[in-house]
Amino acid sequence: MMVLLKKLKYNLLSNFEKGFTMVRACRAYVPGGVYHITQRCHKKEFLLQYKKDRDRYRSWLYQAKTRFNLIILNYMITSNHIHLLIKDNNPYTLSKGMALVAGCMGREYNRHNNRRGAFWEDRYQLSLIEEEEYLFRCFIYIDLNMVRAKEVEHPIEWQHCGYHDIYSNRSRYHILNYKEIVSTLGYSSLNDFKLHHQKLVQSALDVDKLIREPLWTENKIIGHDLLKKP
Repeated sequence: MMVLLKKLKYNLLSNFEKGFTMVRACRAYVPGGVYHITQRCHKKEFLLQYKKDRDRYRSWLYQAKTRFNLIILNYMITSNHIHLLIKDNNPYTLSKGMALVAGCMGREYNRHNNRRGAFWEDRYQLSLIEEEEYLFRCFIYIDLNMVRAKEVEHPIEWQHCGYHDIYSNRSRYHILNYKEIVSTLGYSSLNDFKLHHQKLVQSALDVDKLIREPLWTENKIIGHDLLKKP
């Protein structure tokens, strides 16, 4: 994990000196990075309130993973927005994967519901997670999204999320890349990760750490001080 972080910091410094490749909404791209992505439905409408629509989003996410080798570490599909934790593996995977999911989901929904207009509020928000501590925090933050919304009491109860996939023993159409979860988070095995992961989630539930943290939905680099003046 430390090797990954050192490599990421080197890439970050190198890109900082050259100037980041910037895209709309101030999204910074750093090769080999881990990104937290959020995207909201148009005007925050509850366009994903029905299970069948969340199922379809998940299906398109699986297609993006399969077609573009999208490395998904965690995800959450709520009634009006989504969270993804994705590890970059080439310059085009992220953009192509997100374009497929967002575009196909919007067109399919409008066609089935005789609807016109935008499905998404805007293009996705992207944050680069640089430090291991923040990566853990982001992972748990995504897990607890529907608990914070008071839709469920525990993340295992919400079917359309990474936590449910990990502990429900889903046999087909896996969204998460378990090998990358283990290596990126620095564990020796999937069982080792599960033991620690469950403890972290339960600890957050026990102490009621369910406050919304705006830093996870802003376009920024999280966990570094490169851009701070001395």
